[in-house]
Amino acid sequence: FIHAARQPGWVAGSNDGRVIDLQPLDLLKRKGILESTLRHELTHFVVRRLRAAGVPHWYEEGLVLFLTGEAVPSEPRLPDKHRSLEMRVTRPRSESEMRAVYAQALERVQELAGQKGEAALWQVLERPSAPDRQWFKSVR
Repeated sequence: FIHAARQPGWVAGSNDGRVIDLQPLDLLKRKGILESTLRHELTHFVVRRLRAAGVPHWYEEGLVLFLTGEAVPSEPRLPDKHRSLEMRVTRPRSESEMRAVYAQALERVQELAGQKGEAALWQVLERPSAPDRQWFKSVR
């Protein structure tokens, strides 16, 4: 998995919109995360195919977490003025950083759902307006 998916060992699964890569299924089952990992990656598969150009990966991740109802333990956020939320979601330096930025992405999507309603989350994914694109850029 680590070699094939080019992911660190603490990542349970990944996909590029065409192929889903998973840690060995027996390992995921022993850890008690097989079903949640499959649900997460299958949801990514659908969301990624609908995501319009220019919609950041952090929004996709937050939306997947929102849709799957996954609880993301809050990690203390370390300010990183040199790395954007997008960079930290796509290239986390540690498992702890990954959890922290996933929690942050989920919070942003939850805030948007609270402001505009859940149906708007799909519109922002598929056809973001100019204000939506500005909002993407403003999120740190």
